[in-house]
Amino acid sequence: MKSFLSKLFFVLIFLFCSIHLYVVLEPLLEPEMITGWDFLPQYYLVHNMQTLLQGGGITGYDLNWFAGYPAFSYYGPLSYMAVTGVAELLPDSGDSVQKGVYAFNLVVFALPFCSLCLALLQARFVFGRGYGSATAFLSLIVLLFAGMSHVAPVSIYTTLLHGHFASFFAFVLLQALSIAFSLQYKHHGYFSRLLSILLTSAIILTHILTALFVAIWLFGIVLFGRSRGRKEALITGGVAMFVTAFWWFPLLQTLWLTSGKAITTPLHDPVLSFLPQFFTLKDCFQYFSLESLIGIPFAGILFAISLVVGLVSLLRKQEYLFPLSFLGLLLLLPRGILTVAFSIPVHSYRFIFPLFAFALPIAGVGLVVMTNTLFQLHRGTLVIRTGLYFLLFLIAFQISVSLFGVRTQEMTAMRRLYLKASAACGGVEGVAPLEKFSDTRRYSDFKEMVDYISYYRPTGRVAVEINPHETSHLGTPHAFTTILPMMHQIPVVPGLLAESSLSASFLIPTISYGSSSLLWGRSSLYDRAAGLNPFANSQFEVQDMMKRLSVYGIQYVVTTSPQYKNALSRLSAENSQLEKAPTAITTKLRFEAGPYALFELSQFAKHAYHSTYRPFLYVERGGPDFRTFAEEWFKEETLFSYPVLYTPERFSDLPKGIQDQIGGFIFSYQENWISVTDAEYEEFQKIGKPVILLNRKDRRAAEAEDTPDLHFISYFDKNTTEDTNGGLIELRGILRSYSDGEPVWQVTHEDEALRQPGVGTLITDSYHPSWQTYRYRREMMLATPSFIYLPPEQPQG
Repeated sequence: MKSFLSKLFFVLIFLFCSIHLYVVLEPLLEPEMITGWDFLPQYYLVHNMQTLLQGGGITGYDLNWFAGYPAFSYYGPLSYMAVTGVAELLPDSGDSVQKGVYAFNLVVFALPFCSLCLALLQARFVFGRGYGSATAFLSLIVLLFAGMSHVAPVSIYTTLLHGHFASFFAFVLLQALSIAFSLQYKHHGYFSRLLSILLTSAIILTHILTALFVAIWLFGIVLFGRSRGRKEALITGGVAMFVTAFWWFPLLQTLWLTSGKAITTPLHDPVLSFLPQFFTLKDCFQYFSLESLIGIPFAGILFAISLVVGLVSLLRKQEYLFPLSFLGLLLLLPRGILTVAFSIPVHSYRFIFPLFAFALPIAGVGLVVMTNTLFQLHRGTLVIRTGLYFLLFLIAFQISVSLFGVRTQEMTAMRRLYLKASAACGGVEGVAPLEKFSDTRRYSDFKEMVDYISYYRPTGRVAVEINPHETSHLGTPHAFTTILPMMHQIPVVPGLLAESSLSASFLIPTISYGSSSLLWGRSSLYDRAAGLNPFANSQFEVQDMMKRLSVYGIQYVVTTSPQYKNALSRLSAENSQLEKAPTAITTKLRFEAGPYALFELSQFAKHAYHSTYRPFLYVERGGPDFRTFAEEWFKEETLFSYPVLYTPERFSDLPKGIQDQIGGFIFSYQENWISVTDAEYEEFQKIGKPVILLNRKDRRAAEAEDTPDLHFISYFDKNTTEDTNGGLIELRGILRSYSDGEPVWQVTHEDEALRQPGVGTLITDSYHPSWQTYRYRREMMLATPSFIYLPPEQPQG
């Protein structure tokens, strides 16, 4: 009888969890795009993967989304390949985009159920049969938590609907890996070893942050685990890295080209992440009433207590793998120690997310220990059992009321109860339900603007000022940058994966200036917190900003915030005298739809163009690297006509044709301003071309006969703003003296620019070493600020 009741209780708990997940996720069972912060752009990534797989590859360039970044190189391809596989199984509707949308929805629908089942299996396989139902119940609690991503980063609302699809996919794989490796760690079997290797390889190809988490976990076991565990961890990690080296090794080589930036956790202590909804307690007690009881985070409190009890219980039983792995990673990763030590461009607070793969089964053990302990008490058993069941009932009721409240718009009795409870707890409302993109508040205005842009078919790119408040209009700030390229093949800036592109550190700060747009990734070009403004070279700051956007081939700008619209309107109306200057950029209001306005730039660079000036080659000698130099170069618009190139190869190893095209050299030294040595003079003398030295001084008389063609800029470092500006102007004067007449950008048709003999071509896509030319077999180089330089085609023979 006891066994039957136990099984019945398990079934009821699992059904309870599954029904609640279904209620939340049910809108995904239609082929309709669902909105969400970063959720909508995921459909475009699926569309990208469909196109790549049809061409026989898994990584590639998308010229319609942020200037040709390498898609699925910085970001793993496996999760999107899985979605594409599901799309192939669906009936053919004749619309590949719709099939991709439906397939993505179905995979997102399935992931929480997979996570729930794996949490249950973790507890049963690793700790024993009696822990499954408790872990499943706690898993539901965590999956349905609302709040910001750093408070409950594993929940459906803050992970899947926030757009962290790949990380949730990797989280499910990590749950499966923890089961396989635990079995391998305890019992040693070839099947579990193979499964561990396959799952680790899959995580590496899915999400780089979770892969790094797994690498540190396995490395910790190698250092501190049992002898058998050390061997298995070494085999699992080593073989998986070898199998996936084709993907992660090129990634490490090109990581410096991204614009990612290590971001530390915004919490005072990441341990608070394991008490979700903790901050609502204050409001619930401050505005205490009977109705506010519904708002008290009983579930979060229960999860936190269960986690602590589970840790203590497992350590006492000498079950060390899960608790020590959890505690070690919790102390190391979320606090940014790793990112500070190695300066890797990852969002370190998201290391909390994978920790839940260990926390859930540990908390399940703790909940069982607590209930068993309470049931074994001789005194007050009935009272304690009644209290425990009442607590679980309140948690279940709280979840049900919350779900019912957010999914029901009419004013029913349950809806009124939900709203009163929310108001009683400081006005904290529940989570937003899944919403179709076509049902959002400003969708008609959005569609009107998109139809206008698509009708006139821009020849350049469309920049979008991404206002984070746009989530209240369209449910996402990424609507324009998703629909324009996906549905109409119109190139936009920026795309969701902007930080994977070298151009991000130039374009994102430029677009963000003067608006409420997001500023993320490497943003040293414009430090909003410090008030640094690289565009204040004249009284027309907005004009300076548009000048830099035009360099990237941007023809139109879509504004989504009033202050940005007003700024561009002033540039159009009040500064009409700028039109007399040949290099001035003005704007013209083309169309308005609701809060959205479309401005056209008076001129913009084409996709391919060239200059009459031969470029200089930048050589790093311990001073500012090329990227830092390019950011300073980007601040001085008079330098835009003078390209500076960079290559990690030595000049002597470059093809003869490229060597002939180099007009001179810029050598970058540390800011110690010491004099040039005799050996360096001899080196520069042999070069036979003009040389510019940054942060070096001359100690020879200018009239010496053997003095090479040298120029010195004594102060050049981005930390000394005034001296750097002076150095930039001095650099412009030197470069101008070596031009073939006045350097003028000759904008031509792309094919004409590529075919013109004797002239190098700049292409306004982000440079990446994987770029290749098929029609014109030529070496490609990095050019200021982040472009591709294609040397001229050399005469045959």
